[in-house]
Amino acid sequence: MIRYILTIELLFPWNVVFGKKTLERKDKIRNTKLARKRVVFEHTICQLKKYQILSQVYRSREEDYNKNLINIAALYNFKLNFKKIYLNPN
Repeated sequence: MIRYILTIELLFPWNVVFGKKTLERKDKIRNTKLARKRVVFEHTICQLKKYQILSQVYRSREEDYNKNLINIAALYNFKLNFKKIYLNPN
């Protein structure tokens, strides 16, 4: 049985400190880069939730859920690759 280990690194945007009027330029650039990554991630989660098995309460074994999640992610990756290869032949 293959087990996947998920490592999560939480990154939070910098906020304006009380007394300061604006963020420094480097902090704004960091927040912009973080927001771009976050949008892609949130859109991917939205696309995966279109499969009803992920958006509803799952009432079966945890191992089955992990298998289903991996299968749905594989379908989504196949869909993305299909679009890249066949719809944009350049």
